[in-house]
Amino acid sequence: MPIVGPSENVPPLVITELAAAADAILDGFDDRSIQILRERIFAFETQATLEELGQRFVLTRERVRQVEAATLKKIDKRLTFPQFACISRASKSFATELGLIFPKQHLDELTTLVATSTVTAKCPLLLPLLLWVGGPYGLSQDWIVRKPISDTMERVRSVLPEPGAVLKLSDTDEQLRSIGVVTKDIDLLLRYFGCRVLGDSVLSWGGSLSDKAFAILQNVGRPMTREAISSAIAEDHNIRTLGNRLFDDGRFVRVNRTDFGLATWGTASYKGIIQELSAEILRSGGEATLDHLKTSLIDRFAVSENSVVSYLNSPLFAKTTRGGFRLRRDDEDISVQSRVELTRSCFCMEGHWAYRLRVDDELIRGSGRNVPSGFAQAIGISPGGSATYMSECGEYRIGWIGPQPTVGSVRRFIEARRLESGDWLYLAPSENEIRVFSIRYEDLIGLSNLESLFKQTCPSETAVDGNRQAAIAASIGLRPNETWTAIKRRLLVRKELGLCALVPEDQSEDDEGEALSDLFEYIGSEGL
Repeated sequence: MPIVGPSENVPPLVITELAAAADAILDGFDDRSIQILRERIFAFETQATLEELGQRFVLTRERVRQVEAATLKKIDKRLTFPQFACISRASKSFATELGLIFPKQHLDELTTLVATSTVTAKCPLLLPLLLWVGGPYGLSQDWIVRKPISDTMERVRSVLPEPGAVLKLSDTDEQLRSIGVVTKDIDLLLRYFGCRVLGDSVLSWGGSLSDKAFAILQNVGRPMTREAISSAIAEDHNIRTLGNRLFDDGRFVRVNRTDFGLATWGTASYKGIIQELSAEILRSGGEATLDHLKTSLIDRFAVSENSVVSYLNSPLFAKTTRGGFRLRRDDEDISVQSRVELTRSCFCMEGHWAYRLRVDDELIRGSGRNVPSGFAQAIGISPGGSATYMSECGEYRIGWIGPQPTVGSVRRFIEARRLESGDWLYLAPSENEIRVFSIRYEDLIGLSNLESLFKQTCPSETAVDGNRQAAIAASIGLRPNETWTAIKRRLLVRKELGLCALVPEDQSEDDEGEALSDLFEYIGSEGL
């Protein structure tokens, strides 16, 4: 700012004149009056109370108030003297440059400049005096605002967009300047007042995550992906939560596999590949060719050809003798045979099958995960079905709507246990409840092979050395009295080589015929 330091616009002589004038105005005030000026009259942040100053000066509150009033009267009178006209002119110019409201950071920079200038360092009250005469100003959060603060705030709000409205940035800037707001940090100012600059538009930016998504789509005027909307919001939020809001809020409509628009646009709603395939087959009289289904969904909803083919090969659809596709009838067997005990990452815990997930960045962010069909069938979920369980963190859903069964987000479980990437999480559904177990990777370090194997296959149990072998065998669907060779063979069939390497050796080898039998049965069940 040119008023408080040497610059091309204000020569040192003018600054020296201002400093001298400020000293003269304050000349003759005792230390008590100067403290009252500094801590009450000129204060921007927390003002000292009359009681606090009274205790410091050993005066009553009323006497402090009297001293304050007398000090103000003297300053007001001195400012009318011709020799101090430079203070009034500088203050007016100062206030014009700063405007009605400006960031506190600017005041901090000005204060530092005054304190380090050889001309003004000896007059620390020069800047507070100029701001008081030109304002006065006060602090509102991180902004310096001309008093009365509430009136200034209302004036600024009056030229900003109402909720749901969109204004041009250039028009908003012009309106702000017309009322005396001249800050260069217009984006920062608009954020402070609950608005957001998007391109050349200004939007009201209050409310929920859904409200912000609505404002963005209304401004852009075209469908956007969940990721693009999330990027435009540019605030800390869970993208999966945003997706749920887009699905649940009636103001939005899913227009294709990836994009969302506003319901008021009148765009056809996309329900998902399964639902759209089913609806198109029904519209075609109960049977439709692959080419027709691909053309229909690709043209209308921009889905990929591979997605159409993949979903048509799910158990929910059946191929006709003419080469077309129809919906599979309720009385048709659509079970997919896959033995859970031969399925990787599935472990039996307390009589119920559990699925083990390795925590990674995607799970931490809130993504769901495909799970094996063998696990889904073991817990009673068939193609096209789903189940909702109660967990320690509320309701939790597992479903088989598409080609593969899926589990929902486990982020809540990860956060509740403070797990990190590389740790393990076990989901163990049973009737209407789902139990969750976990193992930290660091807890496995330093364990013996047997201890590590037991901890990873039986996270819900404790066992002494005598029954660990039986517990491990039971966890992968073997009889409790099976040998270590049989356990290793079963883990090998399940393709769990890491666990297999932890199994102790038996004193004698078992017949390999059983191993081949298990292996062939697994290959047959997986359709390899």
